[in-house]
Amino acid sequence: LITKTSIVVHNERPDPDFSVTVELEIIDINQRRKRATVATNVVNQDGKTVVKGQAEVMPAIDKVVVDEYPLPEVLLRPAH
Repeated sequence: LITKTSIVVHNERPDPDFSVTVELEIIDINQRRKRATVATNVVNQDGKTVVKGQAEVMPAIDKVVVDEYPLPEVLLRPAH
């Protein structure tokens, strides 16, 4: 469950061959509130950062194992 998020999009118009690598890093854990802060960095095929942000999340209490999860199609559009 995401409780707060902050995202900055650095790419104005992706081309059809656009691909990304998503990097997540846990940068803070608040045991009292049972929250973690996760930094997100998304890099395109040229090594350029296209999305960068942070999210405060409530991690699962029990261990969760997912062998394979179908990913949704994502479209990036310029803000108007």
